[in-house]
Amino acid sequence: MNNSHYYDPRLLKNHVRILSEEGYLVREKVISGDKLERLRNAVDEVSAKARVNQFSERSGFGGLFVRNLLDQHETFHELLDFAPNLTLARAVLGNRLQIHAFFMRVAYPEMKNQEVAWHFHQRLETNARRNLGFQPIVLDYLLYLDDVTLENGPLAVVPGSHLSQSQLAPRDFSDKPGQILLT
Repeated sequence: MNNSHYYDPRLLKNHVRILSEEGYLVREKVISGDKLERLRNAVDEVSAKARVNQFSERSGFGGLFVRNLLDQHETFHELLDFAPNLTLARAVLGNRLQIHAFFMRVAYPEMKNQEVAWHFHQRLETNARRNLGFQPIVLDYLLYLDDVTLENGPLAVVPGSHLSQSQLAPRDFSDKPGQILLT
């Protein structure tokens, strides 16, 4: 796959603008071919070892959660210098980055309680101002290795909610005003 389009300054500026306004950015087909297959195989290998001890059917955060992926399989090291993610991260956070907490979640649609409750992925320093109108201290990437459909569980987001200080109720699965489903 040719990732050179992620270096286009106009596209990067547009991605930062979208992230600033909406609080999320969807980039499709960022990984494909051999790299995608290597990552899928690594997830399968780690899942097979971890499923017994780390599987949860806890309502609200079900599935298989495995942390410290860099210690689990060398294939995940390929993501440490993955240019499409690092380019955007540097544009948002600056050059002083620390990559931390590679983890995975595997959902099993045939099992109960595989959904995830509403939660925030924002950790902000609201007194510092930068590109986004606030200074994020963390930028989370959700990298889906399989297509996301309405049937297997789309990601629901509320555009602009990153700019509010609202709180969510625990185990809240209710629809939110303005929410959209990402597939």
